Amino acid sequence: MSNQLVSRNLSVPLEDRATCFFFDNFVSADRIFSMGSNLKYLPNVIQQDCVDSALSGIVIAIGMASISNTEKSPELMLAARQKHSSVLRVINASLQDPEKAKADPTFAAVLLLGLFESMKSWANHISGATAIARIRGQDQLQNTIGRAIFAHLRTQILIDCLQRRLIVPQEVLEWSATALECDPENGNLAEQKMFQIIARLCDLRSIEGDQWNDNPTVINIAQAIDVELAEWVDNLPWDYAYMTRTSKITDDAYSDNYHIYKSVWIVGVWNTYRCARILNNQVITHWLVHHGMLTPPIYSALYQKCEILLAQLAHDICDSVPFVFIGDSSTHYPRAAAGTTLLWPLYVAATMDIVIPRQRAWVIRQLDRIGGIMGIQQATSLAKVLRIKKEITSWERNRAEITGRVEEGDDDDW
Repeated sequence: MSNQLVSRNLSVPLEDRATCFFFDNFVSADRIFSMGSNLKYLPNVIQQDCVDSALSGIVIAIGMASISNTEKSPELMLAARQKHSSVLRVINASLQDPEKAKADPTFAAVLLLGLFESMKSWANHISGATAIARIRGQDQLQNTIGRAIFAHLRTQILIDCLQRRLIVPQEVLEWSATALECDPENGNLAEQKMFQIIARLCDLRSIEGDQWNDNPTVINIAQAIDVELAEWVDNLPWDYAYMTRTSKITDDAYSDNYHIYKSVWIVGVWNTYRCARILNNQVITHWLVHHGMLTPPIYSALYQKCEILLAQLAHDICDSVPFVFIGDSSTHYPRAAAGTTLLWPLYVAATMDIVIPRQRAWVIRQLDRIGGIMGIQQATSLAKVLRIKKEITSWERNRAEITGRVEEGDDDDW
């Protein structure tokens, strides 16, 4: 059912419209897409939950906010914020009960809060979800739904740690290995390997700004990680292969090239790799600029090699965008879920040291399109950040990290 048809049917209650919009745009029933979808667990979890719960409430709030963004309706956004506020009260009440706090619906609801809010508030909710995961412990990995929710959290933690230069918590590393051991047939070895490599990159970025980074060990570790990432690509199964086609698929494409992937999930995997390699190569270039450009001469050649690679990686991220917006004749997937996979890659490409103004302006336009067409609030927030040329490196933590409470973000924050 299209959004236009739903909008015209005034007899449909607003909360029903919002729920339908959410599941149609953020959750897929398609097997191939849902294999790697962060929200593939949601239909099963919401079925086991009660009516008027925090989980169903946040689904409605996100749906309302998304419709508001696509229809440019301040009234709908006001209703979404009111629903969101009521959800926070329900979640905070649940967190006072040890059993409810660690239940699947509560855990999922806290994770979904990040889809509603700004980037600053998103980071706070990841901290809250991580605290709940600690309460759930190893038991959360003993069933399929628990492992799927953890996989969703792991992705968010990885992005948060990379962006804010934090070490990945040791428990997350251990849980990730345990999850693979619990379900080796369905576990994804390629993604587990990439997670391990990126976790080491997080360690490196956490000390990059310290005085220790004048030690050549920093650049040696970064070069070793870069070799591992290159080898990761060389060893990928054929299922991950994509094609590059040459033609102007849309007027707003970045170049005359665009990629064709087997699924949006695979787009996300590739772009995660590209982001990691961009950030890792910037560790190398930063070290060279501050410590090694004069001697020995080989460092100058290394710097040029990194610049070429950075430009190509950013270009590849941009060339992956048309597939998410348009796909091909054989694809059908929830557009908002696909759009969320582009947010962080586009942001990373636009904040590179060597990004050119044309590319940065193009990325901002794509984020505006994702926010306007797909109704994703975070896309609009990131476009706002990029317009003021502000890099997100250190979100302030609110009291959620200390008290375990989930609090509402400011209306005007990013």
